[in-house]
Amino acid sequence: MRSISSKQQQQQQQQQHNRQQQQQHQQQQQQPEKPQQHQRQQQQEEQQHHHHHQQQQQHQQQQQQHHHQQQQQQQQQQQQQQHHYHHHQQQQQQQQQQQTSLTFIVCR
Repeated sequence: MRSISSKQQQQQQQQQHNRQQQQQHQQQQQQPEKPQQHQRQQQQEEQQHHHHHQQQQQHQQQQQQHHHQQQQQQQQQQQQQQHHYHHHQQQQQQQQQQQTSLTFIVCR
């Protein structure tokens, strides 16, 4: 018995006050060839207080490999909060959620 399950969850929350531009690029590639277990967790938290140009990036990657299981879980959480400066307020909120589940069961 072999089971293959892949789940993708993307959560993007952006809050923008003032006239500020933020660009984020995400690339995901999945190639299920050999029985492996990949777990990738990326957490990016950006907080801007009082100043215009501050960037904080945190990257965490975890990989685990087993023999006869394929499980791929990718979770990306991005939180951006900008406060202060009450003149010229622009609020943009974008939420994207994609969930794809694939289950293959092969009996020999």
